[in-house]
Amino acid sequence: MRNRSLVFIPLLVLILSCVITGHVTTAPALADAGCYNAGLPVPTPGATGQITFPVCINGVLQSSAVCTGCTLTVATPLPVLGSINSTGPAASIQCDFNFPVSITSTGGHYFQIVAASGTKNVYVCGYALQTLSGTAPTFKFASGTHTTTDCDTSEADLSGVFGSSTGQIFMWPSAGYPAFISPAGQTLCLFVNGAAATITGFIKYTIF
Repeated sequence: MRNRSLVFIPLLVLILSCVITGHVTTAPALADAGCYNAGLPVPTPGATGQITFPVCINGVLQSSAVCTGCTLTVATPLPVLGSINSTGPAASIQCDFNFPVSITSTGGHYFQIVAASGTKNVYVCGYALQTLSGTAPTFKFASGTHTTTDCDTSEADLSGVFGSSTGQIFMWPSAGYPAFISPAGQTLCLFVNGAAATITGFIKYTIF
């Protein structure tokens, strides 16, 4: 048994040395997500020459070695906590802001939820809104800029109209993916309509 162990150890060393000193090619981006999302280093795509470890290869951290004369081909890693959509890898969104809603309006008016901020977008991940009182209370999400009143310029609807009577509750769970996105540099507004219409609840969002 001891003789077999002595043979096995040099063989293992030889195998490992081949892994880190030959032509190293990673799997597609999904395979690197494990290391990358843990904050471990990922080499620059197409790096050549001497590669100093530790480095993330095939989703596994390779450490304590230097590979001289290697060619390292690495797919672009996924964003942190990556997901995927119709165009490929995409970042999930952490909506870390909460806006408490308590709005009363007679007639149709826009109310600012999140102010415009340079070239940043507003991402709405979730909401729970109730048509609390009033006659035919309705609301919708919109974006725009402020000239005289909230969202009175370049207004664009971000949703359809919710509500028709009191006591209705409309919810979208905050699951890390935006329900809709306000365009860059635009204010996020809630348009409330009805006679003494009161809308209450909250909106979860982030901005970047």
